[in-house]
Amino acid sequence: MKLINKKSAVITTILMVSLLSACGGGSADKIISDIIDDIDVSEKRNQASISYINALEQSTTFYTQSTVYPNSVYENKHKVVALMANNVSNELTHKWLDNAKETKFAYEDGNSANNRKELIENLQNNKRYWSIAWQQDGVRNLSVLEKKPLNQANKLSFRIFTNVELNISINQQTAIYSTEVGQVSTAFTIEGCSDLMLGEFAIDLCQSGDYGNSYLVVFDSESSIAIIAQE
Repeated sequence: MKLINKKSAVITTILMVSLLSACGGGSADKIISDIIDDIDVSEKRNQASISYINALEQSTTFYTQSTVYPNSVYENKHKVVALMANNVSNELTHKWLDNAKETKFAYEDGNSANNRKELIENLQNNKRYWSIAWQQDGVRNLSVLEKKPLNQANKLSFRIFTNVELNISINQQTAIYSTEVGQVSTAFTIEGCSDLMLGEFAIDLCQSGDYGNSYLVVFDSESSIAIIAQE
């Protein structure tokens, strides 16, 4: 007779993580990690799509881990993608167990494995996110944003993410918005080939984007590089 069904196994695993991790010890961590890995994939009902942006000037390795795992987020099993400077990944799927939606995001230098940064976010099932590695005055940062496309026919939509406060202006008009450091702007929509200015920096959306789509513009003021990624 089967005494423990799959749902019970998931709940039991989460309880074991809490109890055994509290006791400490590498062997206990490995046991729990192995149990989680062995749970049938169908039990990982929750998932999100995540694109990773490296807005740093060196290669960067990204990691994503459900916090139900007791081991380090920097273990190889939690590695999701390695990106060269100023690059964007494809959408990658992250899955997690019921009642374990807390997710740890992290990154480190691709070559030295130094300069680590991490944060914890509660993800929502079937949502789409950005994970962005960026810096301000040499200080590393990590941000996780929900994707919010605003696609309209014959128009370009965009949001702005910067590492410094900058005025946004379109077609040489008076500034319509000021960015906040590490915060994504509201969405803007333009028609035709409009000139987008971030402070004194010109951004050519028309060259990089297609009408009818939405984009996230990640701008680094120190390198004057803008990464334009489709939402």
